Amino acid sequence: MATILGAAFIGAQVFPAHAQSTPAVNAVVAFQIPAGSLGQAVMSMAAQAGVNLNVDLHQLSTKTTNGLSGSYSLEEGFARLLADSGYRARLVSVGNYLIEPAPAKVAATVELPKALSDTKEGGELGTVTVSVTRLEQSTENAPQNIKVISKEDIEKQLAITSSTTQILSNLIPSMTPSMQKMSNYGQTMRGLQPLVMIDGIPQSSPMYTSIGRDMTTIDPSMIERIEVIQGANSSNGIGGMGGAINIITKRAQAGKPHQHVSMEATTPTSQLKGDTMSNKTTYGINGSSGNLEYLLNLSYQSQGAFLDGSGKRIGTYDDQGDLMDSKSYNLMAKLGYWIDDEQRIGLTINRYRIKNKNNYSVISGDRDNGIATSSGKNTPMGTAPFNDAWTVGANYENNNLNGMKLDASVYYQTVDSLFRGNTKFLANKAYDQSHAEFEKFGAKLALTTADFMGKKMKATVGLDLMQETSKQTLLYSNLYWIPKINYTDISPFAQLEYSPLSSVKVVGGVRYEHANVKVDSFTTLPRYGGKFVEGGTFSFGKTLFNLGASWSPIEPLNLFANYSQGFKVPDMGKAIRGISVDGAKLSQVSYFQPDIADNYEVGFRIKGEQLSLQASYFHTSVKPGTVISYSKDQWVANRYKTQIDGVELNAGYQVNRQHQLGLGYSHLRGRYDINSDGKVDTRLDGANIAPDRLNLNWSAQWSEELTSSLQANWYFKRSFDGSNAVNTFDASKYRFSGYGVLDLSIGYKLPKGQLSIGIANLLNRKYITYYSQSGIVGNDYYFAGQGRALTVGYRHDF
Repeated sequence: MATILGAAFIGAQVFPAHAQSTPAVNAVVAFQIPAGSLGQAVMSMAAQAGVNLNVDLHQLSTKTTNGLSGSYSLEEGFARLLADSGYRARLVSVGNYLIEPAPAKVAATVELPKALSDTKEGGELGTVTVSVTRLEQSTENAPQNIKVISKEDIEKQLAITSSTTQILSNLIPSMTPSMQKMSNYGQTMRGLQPLVMIDGIPQSSPMYTSIGRDMTTIDPSMIERIEVIQGANSSNGIGGMGGAINIITKRAQAGKPHQHVSMEATTPTSQLKGDTMSNKTTYGINGSSGNLEYLLNLSYQSQGAFLDGSGKRIGTYDDQGDLMDSKSYNLMAKLGYWIDDEQRIGLTINRYRIKNKNNYSVISGDRDNGIATSSGKNTPMGTAPFNDAWTVGANYENNNLNGMKLDASVYYQTVDSLFRGNTKFLANKAYDQSHAEFEKFGAKLALTTADFMGKKMKATVGLDLMQETSKQTLLYSNLYWIPKINYTDISPFAQLEYSPLSSVKVVGGVRYEHANVKVDSFTTLPRYGGKFVEGGTFSFGKTLFNLGASWSPIEPLNLFANYSQGFKVPDMGKAIRGISVDGAKLSQVSYFQPDIADNYEVGFRIKGEQLSLQASYFHTSVKPGTVISYSKDQWVANRYKTQIDGVELNAGYQVNRQHQLGLGYSHLRGRYDINSDGKVDTRLDGANIAPDRLNLNWSAQWSEELTSSLQANWYFKRSFDGSNAVNTFDASKYRFSGYGVLDLSIGYKLPKGQLSIGIANLLNRKYITYYSQSGIVGNDYYFAGQGRALTVGYRHDF
């Protein structure tokens, strides 16, 4: 939830002339507010009452009111004015109110904070509380680097891209640039794989990092906000070496049905043809009736061929699948029922499917001569790649269980992923395709105590359970590439927050990660010699710790420091599929050790009326460590001790009510110990670490109707180490030359609805993607990035 000082000029604040005369909550005030715009009405009410108000006028742009005349308390007045609007007024501190969407069960009213005496008068508005930390910490004084990508941030990105991976890479400086394909393989955060979740449900597979489809299980139109913990953390477990990304989906609003419809069309500016056109349509309806709340969201997208900056068709990624020349749909349904004012049960069903249309075949490029891979218009061999994800989740929340808060959820997910094939799998050179299947069951339980020790301490204890069954076969021959693997994880945890002083917060926690892995016996593919491999059972156990503190010595400065550990079981798939010894026993392979990351971070943040600034330095060490590389037409995982250091900077400046500037910067240095001499002296390549990056953005509100946003991403050049005793690749082929991309989005409010115009790669820059330059070598993978593309969209909420 952003204040006017942190949002893109779509909000307003009303400040009384004499703050010392701020009335009490129960004080009666004579109001005279005419019928009309709800946004103007609440601002007028705040001015008449002499209180501060933080309100997003864009959210209220379609709302009207019958006005208010008479004498009422602030609580009753706001409740009457906001009745049936789906919004409520929340008292943040004495004299400070925030207009926000109301939970479905709660009628528009004033929500009183639990302890007004603990909040300073004139305190900061719009503090964001995130659930990804498991302690529901505030972003303003958390002892770790937490980023919240708001609904407004997502909507700006949706004007220029419909890719979740592109949105994340645009907004998280330490994340690897998107490869602009169906796969997000190699897209790391702080040089390590993050744990991706949707409403707390893990999308990442602990057994496979080579699948790379964990960010391709939902359409971004379904997303309300995204919470990001940057850096290894032990609060969520089951991976999370590089951090945790929790995608929060939309939730029903209170009252009568709220509907939404949008349509958009995208075309390269170099040509306007049917085969390069893309279009997307979404529809949603939500609301509540009595104690029942409901939501249904639908989206459909058809994407055409992509063109680079020179107008040439971009190469299709035959191995992993592509976003270009694809069609996708998403259906998300939610039901919630309030048992009483404190208890709620909910059910969510989400189905996402993306599949290539099979209209293009790859045309090899020439990496040595700088000729990018392209595509020819003809039907390729085999079945089109797809990703198909079903997710069902049920949750129960009780906000007052003997003074404590209980969150419990269960989930079930299946993911079916098909990849393009080749003739290298089988000895007879027959064509076949890789097919991966995953089935997940899980449960999450968290119990948070009420504040105790004079409201200085709170604690969360919980348990995470997950069982995943996976396998990877060949589609036509039904041979196993990777055998059936059963993974079971049981992880109890406890997190404690203690505030000895109002300016100091200490957070600590412990988590015991226990994983059992059972691998079936199988015979390797003919390409590896058809060797029999005896399966085995493995057990991993590790106690993980985190400890951090934040201190605000003076307003508005906050200092923080944090230590946290991450845990990941080894990538079984890469380890066992290429075994070349007949009769090998997995129980005798020394590869199977979990990775443990130790992450240290120090930083500071400043949040003033105009300037917001956060900077941090981190150091992460991983043992035994895993480094991914591409060798002999396949990805392999080698175990090397790894060390990553970095600096991150994020800043925002509110020039005035109409203009805001933003800056993001990330510098990463990654090394690994390639010859086991105890020294990390070999630089990580682009499959394992992001380039240094500078992001600048400018948002403007030119009038009540017209807004704009301009963003620039510069990725700085990077070189990598080459031949040595173990590593024999040509370093000159793993060299990133750097590039910059400028994007523009414009919004215009119509009498009914909103018009948007987005221009991606505004300067039509021709470039080769980071992944193709520095992560993988091959003439079939030398992909150019997308050239200038125009998107025109219309949306209407009613």
